[in-house]
Amino acid sequence: MKTLLRPLVCFVVLAGLCAACTPPEEDVHPKKRSSRSDNLKRYMPKAQELRALEQARSRPIVDGALLDADALKEFLPKSPDTRISAAVSAQRVALQNLVREEFARRAADKIASLISRFGTEAAAAAQSAQTPQELAARMEELNARYTEALSAASQEETARGWGLPDKGQSRLSKQDLQAVFQRLSAELERDYGALCAKKAEPVLRKAADGYALVLSSVKTPEDLDEQFARVGAEADEAFARVSAEYGDPALTLTPENADALKARMISAHQQVEQSFEKLYGKDAVLQTRDLFERYLAGAEKLFAAPGRLSAATERLDALNAAYREEMTALQVKLNEDLEQKLLAARIVRPL
Repeated sequence: MKTLLRPLVCFVVLAGLCAACTPPEEDVHPKKRSSRSDNLKRYMPKAQELRALEQARSRPIVDGALLDADALKEFLPKSPDTRISAAVSAQRVALQNLVREEFARRAADKIASLISRFGTEAAAAAQSAQTPQELAARMEELNARYTEALSAASQEETARGWGLPDKGQSRLSKQDLQAVFQRLSAELERDYGALCAKKAEPVLRKAADGYALVLSSVKTPEDLDEQFARVGAEADEAFARVSAEYGDPALTLTPENADALKARMISAHQQVEQSFEKLYGKDAVLQTRDLFERYLAGAEKLFAAPGRLSAATERLDALNAAYREEMTALQVKLNEDLEQKLLAARIVRPL
């Protein structure tokens, strides 16, 4: 028995060694791949693609504003508001004209008075003169005397100076500037809101005080111009700070402005449509358009109605939020519909 077992054991051992030394079929025939390997290579990219689409469907396609509300600020005035300095400058010109007119009126009155007296005396001389020679002598004397009087009047007005206002003119100019500032305050309220206009009142009062101080201290027309320019520039800078902090600018969009904003909305929504089509198909795109048309109609009403930046920003933010929420709700519905279809068809995704 032992004699029979020994050859059998040797045979088994040798057979195992031969099997271990024999290369796999895939190595012997490299072109002949296993069906499992082929299936993995064929279906792995598809599985990865499906996995990526599934992950994309779990994230909101619309996760922000279709049109950011900051876009509205692009249509506000770009240049700084210089109405305060413009009012100071205009008042300076008005005061200058007043001084010039007063000088001209006073000088004209003096000259007219002298000429009237000259005419009266000349007429009397002509009537009383006994000879032509006497008339010529008296007229020569009158002419010399009134020429000297006219020259003296001119020198007197020049000495008084006409470039600087007197106290009465200064008082009137300050009153006029205060009236201008009252009207300007109403304009600021119209353009920036009641709060900003209220905060700007100290700026206007300081500018009026500065105007009065300049009138009370400056001695030359050149210095007057320079100091008035300083008062106006400082007021503009102060108001710029106030309007930046408290201003609620009025916003009125032209038809061209509104069309530009709507074009940006349409472009942004088209990108949303592309994402929906990739994840859910063309039928889903049609459903998004109904939601966008409602959004666009609300935006058109907003753009057509003049208002303030804060109110327009709030309304646009509300439109953006509603659009985002509706698009997300649509995604949820589409995901549920897709899941139901997969379950109904008993689809098994290959690994």
